[in-house]
Amino acid sequence: MDEHSTAILNSNCEHKHESDSRKLERQIIRVEVRKKATEDITARPMKLVRCELMNIEKQTLIEFYKKYKLPFMKVFMQMLGFVTLNTAYAYMLLFDYSDDGITNTDFLLIVWMVSFFVDETKQLIISIKRKKWKSYASDCWNLLDWMSVIVYASGMLLKLCQEPLCRDASKVLLVAAFIFLSIRILNLFCMSAMLGPKLVMIRKMAQDTVSFMIIMAVIMMCYNVSFYALLYPNSEFSWLQIEKIIQNGYWMLFGELNLDSDTLSEPHCTFNKAVYENTDIQRCPAKLGVYITPYLKALYGLIAVILLLNLLIAMYSDTFQKVHKESEFYWAQIQTDFLEEYSIKTIFPVHLQLLVLPATIIHAIIWFSCPHLCGKLYKINRGLEHGNGDEVTLNHRPMFVRVFLYNTNFDLKLETTKEAEGNGALKAKGLINNY
Repeated sequence: MDEHSTAILNSNCEHKHESDSRKLERQIIRVEVRKKATEDITARPMKLVRCELMNIEKQTLIEFYKKYKLPFMKVFMQMLGFVTLNTAYAYMLLFDYSDDGITNTDFLLIVWMVSFFVDETKQLIISIKRKKWKSYASDCWNLLDWMSVIVYASGMLLKLCQEPLCRDASKVLLVAAFIFLSIRILNLFCMSAMLGPKLVMIRKMAQDTVSFMIIMAVIMMCYNVSFYALLYPNSEFSWLQIEKIIQNGYWMLFGELNLDSDTLSEPHCTFNKAVYENTDIQRCPAKLGVYITPYLKALYGLIAVILLLNLLIAMYSDTFQKVHKESEFYWAQIQTDFLEEYSIKTIFPVHLQLLVLPATIIHAIIWFSCPHLCGKLYKINRGLEHGNGDEVTLNHRPMFVRVFLYNTNFDLKLETTKEAEGNGALKAKGLINNY
């Protein structure tokens, strides 16, 4: 029994010694590998080491560029640019507006708007090259962009005029341009799955409002003319009188009944034409109108306020339900438009678009001046020098070539891709069952 135990102990000691020796050998091998790697690095020329470091930095820059080239990041950068632009614009209107000349804030805004104009011109050229001019012109956001640029330019030109009328018109136009630029920010919210369909609802509700206002305008005209003719016959024709006639029926829709002014009597008013036209004393209403117009106002309130406004609310509710039911379909359409638009945009926000313009012009000049050399260099860069000549397709051209001379990658789709996207849109709309 003792001899057996002794044999077991001896075998365990031998195994332990073998494992320790293996660990020691592994450590020695690791030290030798590290030493050899260090010697190789030391023996290599410094120029080669610098090249490797530059390659690492180049890969880092490429990854950074790919990250910020995504459409979502472009939208985010554009939103920051528009928020900054509107903040500076609001500061100019509120605290730094001058009728005598152009301030420092004005110079900053001019540079911004020139950059914005360059970006819109680029989109216009692209739409013409793609033969999508009708699609570009029918987009309300593009029309809003051009209105912002034109109205702002008109306001700044009128600001150089010294006439009081020109100054007032300049202030009104600059305020209108600020309103347009503020509304333009809403377009960037279309990227969100939550806010995008809401903007579609607003657009469709605005269309419902236009059709509603056509009916309302007829009813309102009937009431305003009848009401004012009974109270104040033989009035003087002027724009001020027309404004008073229109305001009476319009503000009644919002609860402004104005009952006291329709029942005035002397000495609080006068029937003398020379007095109420040249002084602040109001004109007295006719006695016939005082008795009849309350019933006319009640009938107008019943039709316009109760019937037509509730009809408008029902139209809004129906539009909301339709868009909400098909929100995925509408958001898919918005996403498609966004991908097409922002695939050709740079990562720079709107106020830094001018920084890209010189590089694009220089690139275009070099490309057109030596097309053979540039094409060969591009093949080498892509690793296509030894391949088939047909491999250099549209995707391998520079961005400005794909944008201004051909189409972008977004337009290059296989038939199967188009069919898959079409089926996806129909599924979202509920026309195809999901299996």
